[in-house]
Amino acid sequence: MHVYADHASTTPVDPKVMNAMQPFFSEHYSNPESVFYGRGYSVRQEVEKARDTIQKAIGSEKGKLVFTSGGTEANNLALFGYCKANKGKQIISTTIEHGSVLEPLKQLEKHGYEIILLDVDKTGRINTDALAAAISKKTALVSIGHANLETGTIQDMKKISKITRQENVPLHVDATYSFGRIPFNLKEIPSDLVSLTAHRMYGPKGIGALYIGPGIEVKPLIYGSGQEKGMRSGMINVPGVIGFGKAVELREKTMRSEAEKLRELEKSLFKLLEIPDSWLNGSKNHRIPGHVNISFKYVEGESIATLLDQQGIEVSTGSACSSPTLQASHVLLALGLKVEEVHGSVRFTLGKDNTKKQVDHITKHVPTIIKELRKISAWQPGEEYHEHLH
Repeated sequence: MHVYADHASTTPVDPKVMNAMQPFFSEHYSNPESVFYGRGYSVRQEVEKARDTIQKAIGSEKGKLVFTSGGTEANNLALFGYCKANKGKQIISTTIEHGSVLEPLKQLEKHGYEIILLDVDKTGRINTDALAAAISKKTALVSIGHANLETGTIQDMKKISKITRQENVPLHVDATYSFGRIPFNLKEIPSDLVSLTAHRMYGPKGIGALYIGPGIEVKPLIYGSGQEKGMRSGMINVPGVIGFGKAVELREKTMRSEAEKLRELEKSLFKLLEIPDSWLNGSKNHRIPGHVNISFKYVEGESIATLLDQQGIEVSTGSACSSPTLQASHVLLALGLKVEEVHGSVRFTLGKDNTKKQVDHITKHVPTIIKELRKISAWQPGEEYHEHLH
């Protein structure tokens, strides 16, 4: 049996999305900027229709949506682009952000910006009072992710947004993991910059977007022929845009019912917490549906994932973007876990096509694998992790 349980990393493209994209590879291939003849103009109309679908889904009546190559570029455009266009020397974010936020912040710090990274509690949520206290007259921007890719923990964005509005400080929201999985609407969470991506909502890879609110100035990072109204030069990924729009259209119809299904399926995954010396990482109550990250003491996640793969089960250990380095996840460390506890973490993330039978397949094999690995582990109960290295 094959079980894909790594939907936080990426998702399979929905067949309906594929069908919508297909004609734009070979039939409707015209450049959407070539609006002086019929086929180019018709492609342009389809691009704008997809843009409108996405903007409506996030509750945008004004502002603009700039298509990018994905969530990473959207985050970079939000941070670098905003700072290029606006004055200010302080940016507030958190210790658990994705690398596409933290790495740009490191670069901005080298150019004189003061970067404040707020700590999180053991569930992965920030203290909103600490955010309010950190904001000052020199704060240029607050950048916080809606939901964390590793723990699935959802921040209290309504309260965060309320604070930034009261302090008159622009808010950037990295919604690349939450959008399409849980509701995100600008009417409920007023935001100035919002990063989006398609590949985590059964859309194609290589396409994302940045929402730029009214009155917010952002300078482009890519210069050339001035596509996307001068905000992002280069030939637009037309099939990707069409697929993004179709994926959003489908998610609007199915997201809530899927969330209910995933909440039921994850109950079985929670049975894994009955394994001795295991615990849930992140919040149990404020979490993306179907996202369960568990640490198993005395074993390493890489070994668990490898043995699960032999049973046809695909999972992740640590961040999918950084796991090849085998470095301890900065997110789980920020939650207060020790290095060895981080290395024993496994992330199970379910999707719309997972079944109860598949989840049962997971819960059948994980306890056996943990038991066998603990038998041969050099790190045994009662000793410190470093002792088994000598």
